[in-house]
Amino acid sequence: MKNVTILEALQVQVDDQVDLISLWPANDVASPDLVLYAGSGELEIMTQADVSKWTVATQQRYPNAQHQFVSMACNSLHAAILEFERSKAQCAYVFLLEISKKYLQKLLDSALGDNPDPITVHACAGRVVLRKATTEDIKESDLVVRACSILAKPKGLMSDVLLLKKLQNWIGENIKESQPVELVSFQVSSTWSDQLLMGFKRWVQDSPAIAAILPSYETGEDHYLALKPLLELQRYHSVLPKNNMMLATLGGGGRLGVLLLQMGRKSSLGFKSESVIPITLEDINLGLNQVIERVSPPRYCEINYRNDNAYFFSGIQRLL
Repeated sequence: MKNVTILEALQVQVDDQVDLISLWPANDVASPDLVLYAGSGELEIMTQADVSKWTVATQQRYPNAQHQFVSMACNSLHAAILEFERSKAQCAYVFLLEISKKYLQKLLDSALGDNPDPITVHACAGRVVLRKATTEDIKESDLVVRACSILAKPKGLMSDVLLLKKLQNWIGENIKESQPVELVSFQVSSTWSDQLLMGFKRWVQDSPAIAAILPSYETGEDHYLALKPLLELQRYHSVLPKNNMMLATLGGGGRLGVLLLQMGRKSSLGFKSESVIPITLEDINLGLNQVIERVSPPRYCEINYRNDNAYFFSGIQRLL
């Protein structure tokens, strides 16, 4: 009997004044055996004073859970889903933390180089609960994760073309023509995004797997980092009873995160297992009481880390 991954208890805060305490789920949500903190700011974001203090409180609130941090640019939600899938955990709370607007803007500008596209970072945060269930136990109202991947752009002059080819292959492997999807555009305010989307639309014209392309949540210069797919899920949730939905999200360093969702049905095939590559970094010490900021571009820009389904992973030392 196959397992499925159910995504529930979604919350998003896009106000620059984020209330971290309210990210904790209500008491009627299943207790976690895994708590994942994630965000494009990489592990240094966890040393910000407000985040560090709240993380210690979260450890105290869920003392029986493993507490870990994962990150891969704007594909950090995908990293969290992949980590949950490879773990033995049955229930995980995922907290997406895009906090400290000044720090995140500086990190993004560093990643974009000397002539960055006009992108304005917004501080934001979100939460989802991931839960494993058997195909026999899912309900019609359950939101099921059918597939999730982080596709990396290959090296070389034809890298964009090859990335689009990876995307086409992924769609062919995971989407049946008899069950077409509504795809949410990966477009953001960048030249690279525009070029990729132009090439992708040429292919989509002849693909029966894609019923429609829905507009990206980011249609201007405002950027919500790893919260983009959750904001789009909130906006387009009504699509799911009619068609499956695919969220596509560009990630820094040449990545494209893809997430396929459907409403729970008895015929669900379950999550398609992926070969994942956790890149283990040093443990996070919340007791340092100092803010650590990177003085170089973020790790996700390093070419050695550009592999499919690769993400950064850190343990979090307990301060209970």
